[in-house]
Amino acid sequence: MHALDGGLFTVNVLFVAHDSGLFGAQRTLLTLLGSIDRNRFNCLVAVPHQGPFVEEVNALRLPHSETPRIRWVPEAGQVARESRVRWIGRLLFGLRSRSAALASLIEKHKIDLVYTNTVVCLEGAIAARIARVPHVWHIHEPVSGNPELGALFPDWLYASLIHHLSDRIVFCSRSVASTYPKLAKHAEIVFNGLPVLDPIDRNLARDRLVRDCPIPPGRPLVAVVGAIHPRKDHLTFLRAAFKLHQSRPDVIFLVAGADATGDMPELRAQVEALGLIGTVRLIGWWPGPIHEFMAGIDVLAVSSIQESFGLTVLEAFAAGTPVVSTRCGGPEEIIRHGIDGYLVPIGDADALAARIGELIDAPATAAKFATAGRANFQEQFTVEAYTSALERVIETTFHRHEESRRHRAARSTS
Repeated sequence: MHALDGGLFTVNVLFVAHDSGLFGAQRTLLTLLGSIDRNRFNCLVAVPHQGPFVEEVNALRLPHSETPRIRWVPEAGQVARESRVRWIGRLLFGLRSRSAALASLIEKHKIDLVYTNTVVCLEGAIAARIARVPHVWHIHEPVSGNPELGALFPDWLYASLIHHLSDRIVFCSRSVASTYPKLAKHAEIVFNGLPVLDPIDRNLARDRLVRDCPIPPGRPLVAVVGAIHPRKDHLTFLRAAFKLHQSRPDVIFLVAGADATGDMPELRAQVEALGLIGTVRLIGWWPGPIHEFMAGIDVLAVSSIQESFGLTVLEAFAAGTPVVSTRCGGPEEIIRHGIDGYLVPIGDADALAARIGELIDAPATAAKFATAGRANFQEQFTVEAYTSALERVIETTFHRHEESRRHRAARSTS
């Protein structure tokens, strides 16, 4: 029921999730779902299958529905295992029925707006067109030049369909928007956000980290956090560790994350080849709260070739930990070089090692960066700023669609 004239209304929103794992895009969607004003927005989440993401949706006491998807931008490994032609055939065959299933969901639940989270799925956009409701496309990743994705079609086709099937487009960073040059001028940039937590006792967080790893006490700790994937360029991190180890053999380097199998055999081999066994610890996914891990380390390193945003940078800033990152996209829009962190060229292990070493050797500078980073986070990247911006996008998109519909109805009766 909408009370548009009085300015108060409730919008029924269908959020279309591309996956049921708990990686970056799903985590940012959960942040939105957990903080959105439920007096103004009724939320239904469409998921492709069960998984950890669905468990989190259930914990938020939000309804969900399973509907099938076949990605029009699959993972690179999926395309490698299956021919491109065969994948396109599977995508197109049944696209109508998969989209119709979502359209039926829209009709059944009287959905007012469809919100597709990430670029990789097409069905939500088509379903919105079938049901004649507005569609917001929130794009977290580039298609062009993305080593994690296997584009099936040329860039211009993706851009054209996204433009024609969207009432509003949102990008998570200017870096991602720049990879869609024909869409950027029609889109809005909404930075991801995190909740502001009370300052963490860093000594206590360090004690827990040292105990659980385990690590000898009193050693400087540098970590890289994220899935083990070529885009993250862990080899540059290991080379930086090798370089810094020559002058600071007391530093311990932590790799928090794993590959799709939950292991990291290639990385283990690289650690052994560089003679860094004991110096580099491959600890897998951290089981506890990530902000406690971030508070327990001295420096977060980001060695990636490409980052759409850089959620780990925010997590470090929120915990009061300085960051050294490559100039890989999103982190360049968060880190203020020389104020709350350092930015170095992509693939430059020497520069990465030098900047990490500077922060370890100068605790006063590291503390100053940490304070500035937390202030930067609180000013620009909170969950409140993120949620209010997306609430505004949803509301204005809905309003414009309703006004357009009423104008069309008025013209048809005149």
